[in-house]
Amino acid sequence: MNCFFATSNSGKLREAQNFFPTQKIFGCQDLKINWPCPKENSDYFLMNGLEKLFLFSKILEENNSWLQKNSIQTLFVDDSGLCVPSFNFEPGV
Repeated sequence: MNCFFATSNSGKLREAQNFFPTQKIFGCQDLKINWPCPKENSDYFLMNGLEKLFLFSKILEENNSWLQKNSIQTLFVDDSGLCVPSFNFEPGV
């Protein structure tokens, strides 16, 4: 099963490839298009992650031939941040 990780961060992509060594994991740089920057305007990690999921799902659907050629069966996104209690939960989402 091949996966698409919706990230342009090469470090995160490398970590995912190390975590799932039996999977072929593609990232944004593998699909040569101009990727839009997803909106991250929610106060919740989950909502920002869902925004990315919907955006990248639409883009990948528009590039269905690339998906089929590379046998992509799974899309995953991440949204991370720091909420440090001793800093009043800053910098936050």
